[in-house]
Amino acid sequence: MSGDHSRFTSRPLRNFSGVLEQQGRVRLDADANEAHDIADRRLRVETVDVIGEAVVPRETIDGFKIANGAGITIGRGRAYVHGLLAECWGDTSNPAALTFDPVTGDVRGTPKLAYANQPFFYAPNFPAVPAGDGLMYLDVWTREVTATEDPSLKDIALGGVDTTTRAQTAWQVKGLALAAPAVSHAD
Repeated sequence: MSGDHSRFTSRPLRNFSGVLEQQGRVRLDADANEAHDIADRRLRVETVDVIGEAVVPRETIDGFKIANGAGITIGRGRAYVHGLLAECWGDTSNPAALTFDPVTGDVRGTPKLAYANQPFFYAPNFPAVPAGDGLMYLDVWTREVTATEDPSLKDIALGGVDTTTRAQTAWQVKGLALAAPAVSHAD
């Protein structure tokens, strides 16, 4: 679902680096959205230029590490894909298992997350884990979240109306079966 936006005005070819407010002028959603788009593009480009297109930082070296024991698990941590920061918090369903991360000031869950418990595991035909030869990969994208999906975005002081939406970085670890290589024998 999309929010109610008047227009999106960001055009990278114009090389704008920010949006500056003027006193006594009307505030428009388009200006705030352009400021967000400028900052988001800058951060993504800078991240790719400095660390590369796909990186797991050494501070969370097991971030998105795939393990196959009693079931496929995804390691807690961070990864950057095309400049987007994806974070796997581990399994956060048990409040007693949460720990504090002093670097980020956030709580985090268990070191491993079951494949089927991914937070964005919502696609109706989610790819199954490949049997035999296969490839596991991390898909990362940005999506818009409205008050329909997250009622906490409604402002109770204004009678429960929604005033903004949120941009959310979503991710899925997916599986892809690989075709067996064709083998030919010369006689």
